[in-house]
Amino acid sequence: MSDKGSVFQKGGGGTNFEQLVQTAFLTTLIIRGNVPCIASGELSEVALQVTNRGYETDDFLAIAKSTSGEHRLLIQVKHDISFSIAIMKSSKK
Repeated sequence: MSDKGSVFQKGGGGTNFEQLVQTAFLTTLIIRGNVPCIASGELSEVALQVTNRGYETDDFLAIAKSTSGEHRLLIQVKHDISFSIAIMKSSKK
């Protein structure tokens, strides 16, 4: 892996994107809006940097309440994600 970062990384692109997503959730909390992935789930709490609560994510936690109960979303914000197939070589000959 290269020690050189991309222009996006050096310009704070990941940090800026994470803050944009967090701001969207905080705005939704202020206006008592619904979380997009939970049907009729009103956002009731947003917590940033939740490793102190025992979760292994450092981005944020969103808690929503709906008619079916309380929902906790642990959100790890990524600007880009890729999936690839791992090919295993057999050690037997």
